[in-house]
Order: sequence, then structure tokens, then C-alpha cells
Amino acid sequence: RCVGVMAAAADFHVRVFEDLQDEDGLAVMGKGLGLQVVIMAFVRLHCRPDCLVFLLNASPASEQAVVRQMAVEGAAVLPAVVTNLFSPAERSQLYARGGVLCITPRLLVVDMLSGRAPVSRITGVLVDRAHEVGDASNVAFIARLYRQQNREGFLKAFTEDPIVLSRGMSRCEKALKLLRLRRVSLWPRFQADVKGDLEDPATAPEVVECRLPMSERAQALQDALVECISGCLSELRRTNRSLDLTAILGPSAGARSRRAGEGGGE
Repeated sequence: RCVGVMAAAADFHVRVFEDLQDEDGLAVMGKGLGLQVVIMAFVRLHCRPDCLVFLLNASPASEQAVVRQMAVEGAAVLPAVVTNLFSPAERSQLYARGGVLCITPRLLVVDMLSGRAPVSRITGVLVDRAHEVGDASNVAFIARLYRQQNREGFLKAFTEDPIVLSRGMSRCEKALKLLRLRRVSLWPRFQADVKGDLEDPATAPEVVECRLPMSERAQALQDALVECISGCLSELRRTNRSLDLTAILGPSAGARSRRAGEGGGE
């Protein structure tokens, strides 16, 4: 069932997709693991006239990337980025057209309350950057309205910022409650599937290191900084012989500072 929507994805991306497709939940991935690949798979799956899916809380860059990618792939119904530049009548036409709509939460709240957005026929809701959802968030209000009128549609949430969810009292549990979700799936770098793909020579990312030589001015600036730092270390050692700088600067720097201090004392 993933053929076509995740053709070029890594194996662990497919597992994340299948896990969320089977049951609604919050997917928490480590930074840099390609969360957008999973979101794009859900977008690709629902770019059809018989679907109405909202992508909420995505960054403007992510929204534009979704539109460009679907245009390249020739989607049946291209995603649209809905802003306040669209009139109520134009938004109603987009809702009737179907497909995937990247819309600001504030606009969707207004259209849901006014009845302009057909909540009962919404296929699903995708929430990006779910760690930002709070008590006063429009996304949380949308999830509440959505579940009150639509029990059949899906709701998938995504984030690649687990640090935020670990702060405070029950932050992750609170996010699940606000989004009307019951399940969270964790995909850190040390998870077996993720680690296996990242360490597999066939799929491992290629790392290229490029080093540029410093210009004469940059070299002169570096030499001046090193000289200033050495002078500061010498002064510190001269005023406080018992000061150990190895914990701050490392053994080699500490040894150099001691030598500098001894040389200055002579």
C-alpha cells in the first residue's frame, strides 16, 4: 500500500508511514531524519478530488515545497496554500474541489464555525510542528471541533522537536489531549529500524567535507586572537598559580597556558 507514495523513501520512513496509517497518533522523530518525507507521503496519497485533507501549522517553506513537489509529480489535484488573500467564496470553491489544502488555523476556525468548511466530509487533518500546540492554540480548537462533528476522518500529528515535549509537566500528554489523540510513536536515531538504515552502506547518507584555505586577512585575525587568548591565559596563571584550566580548555590548552605562564614569570 506504500507503493507509489513512498517509492524513494528509506525503510524506516515507510514504517513510520504505515504505523500512522494504521492508527491515528503523534509521530515524534529526531531532527534531521526526514519528517517531511512522511508528511509528503500522506499528502501524495490524498491529492485526489474525493478527499479533503488540511495540512495545518506547516512553515511557509514547507507549504511551498509541498506544492512544488506535487506539481512536479503531476498530482490530479494540486495542493493549495490558503491565506487571508482568498475570499470566502474562493475558499468555499477550494473546499468543494477537494485535495490537500495548506491553510492557516485561524482561517479554518472561522470557516468551520461559519459552516463554510464542510467538517462532516473532511477526510483528515495533518498537523505539522505538533510541539507548538497549546491551550490557546487554534489547532487545538480545530481538533476539538473536528472530533465533535467528524468521527470517521483521521488526524495525524508530527514533530521533530522531542526536547520541547520533554520539558515541563506532562507536556507530551498534554499535546495528545489537545489534539484528541491517544498514541505517540517515538523514532529517535538509536531506534533499531532507524539506526539500521542510517548505518547501512547502501542507504547511508554521503558526507562530504569541504575545507577552504583562509585568506591572509583571516589568518592574521586568527593569529591575533590566539595571541590575545594566550596573553589572557598567561595573566590568569600569573595571578592564580593553582588555577586549572584543563577542565575548560582541554589538556593541550592547559599545558600551553602553563608554559606561557612560566615563560612570562621568567
